Amino acid sequence: MPRVVIVIVSVQLVCVIAGFFALGFLMKIYGYPDNDSLRWHADALFLRSYGGWAVLVPFLWGIYSLIAYRKDHGWLSFDGSV
Repeated sequence: MPRVVIVIVSVQLVCVIAGFFALGFLMKIYGYPDNDSLRWHADALFLRSYGGWAVLVPFLWGIYSLIAYRKDHGWLSFDGSV
């Protein structure tokens, strides 16, 4: 089980980091922040400004699920009845 959690967290982290850099790359291509004639969408600006914090979600989920697996209790614990 811990190996599966690590693989899932790794894939999520790679997707979040790749998306953050892809968004930054595309925004730079279209002239961010110097292009005043183009109006940027609020979601894109939010993700560009605070997208780095999205890395914490899979990281904290992975830590919590590994702790819950070791203690065998908690919201995400593995009870063996699957």
